[in-house]
Amino acid sequence: MKLNPGWIIWKKSSKNIGGLFDLATKEERIQILEEQMGLPGFWDDQEKAQTVISEVNALKDKVNGFKEMEE
Repeated sequence: MKLNPGWIIWKKSSKNIGGLFDLATKEERIQILEEQMGLPGFWDDQEKAQTVISEVNALKDKVNGFKEMEE
């Protein structure tokens, strides 16, 4: 697969866009939230649990989408 030169420039500059493409931070947040999901009592508050699940899913979608584009 041949990369578009614009993609290469964008990828290099994306590190400076203030976290929008900060995969490491997103992956770390996913890990933290998944650890919370495993704690006793987490599922007692279904509304809060659903909010966390939604955040995890949104983060995973962003991370996976970016990794697919990168490949």
